[in-house]
Amino acid sequence: MRLVAAHQLVVDAGGPRMESYWQPDLWATLPCKNDEEYVEHYRELLADVVRRMSRSHQAVAYEVSGGLDSSALFAMAEHLHRQQNIPAPAIKGYALDFQDDPNANELGYSRAVGQHLGVPIHEIPPTEMPVSWYRKWAERYREFPGYPNGIMAIGLRATARQEGCRAIVSGVGGDEWLGMSSTGAYYAEELAARQWGNVYACLQADGRELGIRETLWWLCRYGLAPLLPEQIKAPLRKVRRVEKRDSWLSANLQETLERRRSQLHKPVPVQLQRRAQGTQIQILEGAFDAMARESEERLCSSLQLELRKPLFNEKLIQFAFSTPERLRSRGHTTKWLHRQALKGRLPSLVLNRVTKAEFSVAFHRHLDSMRAELVSELVPRRAAWVRPERAITLCENYHKDTFSAWAVWRLWSLIGCDALSIDT
Repeated sequence: MRLVAAHQLVVDAGGPRMESYWQPDLWATLPCKNDEEYVEHYRELLADVVRRMSRSHQAVAYEVSGGLDSSALFAMAEHLHRQQNIPAPAIKGYALDFQDDPNANELGYSRAVGQHLGVPIHEIPPTEMPVSWYRKWAERYREFPGYPNGIMAIGLRATARQEGCRAIVSGVGGDEWLGMSSTGAYYAEELAARQWGNVYACLQADGRELGIRETLWWLCRYGLAPLLPEQIKAPLRKVRRVEKRDSWLSANLQETLERRRSQLHKPVPVQLQRRAQGTQIQILEGAFDAMARESEERLCSSLQLELRKPLFNEKLIQFAFSTPERLRSRGHTTKWLHRQALKGRLPSLVLNRVTKAEFSVAFHRHLDSMRAELVSELVPRRAAWVRPERAITLCENYHKDTFSAWAVWRLWSLIGCDALSIDT
């Protein structure tokens, strides 16, 4: 069994039991009267979390991908370090060197961060482990062995440890808590709360960026539609759920997954302060995300490093539960509040960045060499899991644009589950 996050194991005369010691307060409010006060509150909170999570008797490493989140943490740490307000002897920045792949290469952004701050960012080539490594990991720990886009940071982290770092700080959590809003979600929230002034302000801001026609469409699609009666939305959700089923999986496996989901599903509280809190609860308790975070921690521990994730700090999560959606996105601008708080700390190239690196190359380097094995051995061996003809089609077409956005993840999940299930 595993100890669930934010729970403790208590043992007394009645035996062992798990108890929750923390959960976000759905009704907590912040003493902020306007957007500027929210920005200032967040900036102070971020500085405090970064300061506390940089505590170490040795140097602390920071992953600086060039993305908005990891760059913000490193910039804040460097700012505090110059004020002699970091409880560590030094901080060091590290970035992955993907110069051979333009879709994954972020060096232009990470270098801009280093130049802006006047500090070096160490560039480390990505790590590529053989498939045998994943199989040995699954055999040793009896868990899913991870994905290539996570394993590619092993060399970076090993270098940080060799250079004297005891802990490494990751920017994971930014998408979840700083920019998780769906498009136009603030309209439904403000309409439900009958905050007509905020609705009008959002319409004005979006009108300037999107134009009147698209703004009115957003109001209807993302504001009014989510507030329709449940008897209208339920049939629509059922249709969409059927359409999105993983048709490459076997019927028996799909039924098993649906049964497990229903057994493990925890209903969202009926009373919420904001509509988006339901989605936030699902993110906080998501099984895949929990597995991914725990796997990353184990991987770092194997390198004698402690992995720290400031953006998953409970105070920042509570902040996310207590702030309106209009602070997370504005029109097509995501992480609006986060960007406002980091003005002056980051170069404009990073602060205004709207792109993300695409790391499918880490998958393709394995899958390209495994295609024959997948078709002739793995798919037949796992015919109880997948529909063989559709799985083979997936193996043969994952390079195509219509497939590559999701196919590599599914194929690697099949490889990882197969490694975990092989008799040893």
